[in-house]
Amino acid sequence: MLQAWVASNFQDDSRLLMGQALQDALQWAADKSLSDLDYRYLSASQEWDAKMVRLELEAKNQANFMLTEAQRKANQISWFSYLSLEACLAISLVALAISLLRR
Repeated sequence: MLQAWVASNFQDDSRLLMGQALQDALQWAADKSLSDLDYRYLSASQEWDAKMVRLELEAKNQANFMLTEAQRKANQISWFSYLSLEACLAISLVALAISLLRR
């Protein structure tokens, strides 16, 4: 992965480590003396992993916001539906009362 990242002129972020693979590599490297390139790779991987975590969190927050808005609108529609039903019932009762009084 490191060689592929270097071959891409340090541009191919898909070659960076993420998640558990990154944690494993950091743990492995903790007691090692690595080259500057190795440290650069681990550092870039950490930055990329943090960025992906932030983006995932932002996406989850956006999804939660959209879900909350959809629930609010659904509740609003339900409320208006109940009001409409009650209005129809009231009109029907008035019409029934008028027809009974006309007899």
